[in-house]
Amino acid sequence: MRDFAEVEAVETFTGKVKWFSTARDYGFVVCERTQKEALLHGNLLRENGLETVCANWGVRGTAVCTAKGLQLRKINAVDIDTLMSDANSSAKKYDSADFEAAKVKWYDPELGYGFARLHNNDGDFLIRASVLKRAGMDSVETGQAISVVATSDDQGKVIAAIRSWI
Repeated sequence: MRDFAEVEAVETFTGKVKWFSTARDYGFVVCERTQKEALLHGNLLRENGLETVCANWGVRGTAVCTAKGLQLRKINAVDIDTLMSDANSSAKKYDSADFEAAKVKWYDPELGYGFARLHNNDGDFLIRASVLKRAGMDSVETGQAISVVATSDDQGKVIAAIRSWI
């Protein structure tokens, strides 16, 4: 049974999805103002007619501060690009020359990520569901040839943009 006495404060919350797993039915959102992480339960998404959210999507709502940390309690808005102050960086446009050939090693839509290997053998690169969504793709298949923009971030080698092989 939950002890409601541990709830300390309710606050307005604007943040960016760090990650969300449909398999685990939870994820975390980073507060834009404080950079603290808030827990996001899948139940809260479903209450708002959503099944999932992707990394870097904006979330605005209400969070409660408990003894275990911040937890989102209400969602007022979910936005792919426009809620966040750095939205333009997540919607960066790439030229055809920026893309290179790759092949999907594996991708699991339930987990929301997978890996691809560049044809120049630079190792494995993380494919996030949010990158697929921005490209208008629902999923990719093992062995599928793709064109990607590969880069690195705080999680290592990642795919920044993706499109079908042309």
